[in-house]
Amino acid sequence: MTRNPENPAPNGCARELSGPIEHLDPKTKIKHLRDYYGAHFANGWDGESTLGELLKENKLASLAEYVRDFRHRPVNKARRHDA
Repeated sequence: MTRNPENPAPNGCARELSGPIEHLDPKTKIKHLRDYYGAHFANGWDGESTLGELLKENKLASLAEYVRDFRHRPVNKARRHDA
């Protein structure tokens, strides 16, 4: 597992370079995902709620599914993993 502390994940932790942002820890806070996807991400959810809670409520298995179903696009390109 290669980690790059110079390219942090939205929650401030070092990002694992072997996978895109779609594979974040379920404990990642929604407020950190809003840094990446914009203030409209998970509209109506408290920023302190977690990705795991959001996925469970929407009966989805991954952030990739949520982003696809709700048509979210990254707004902060500087923090994109593949940029």
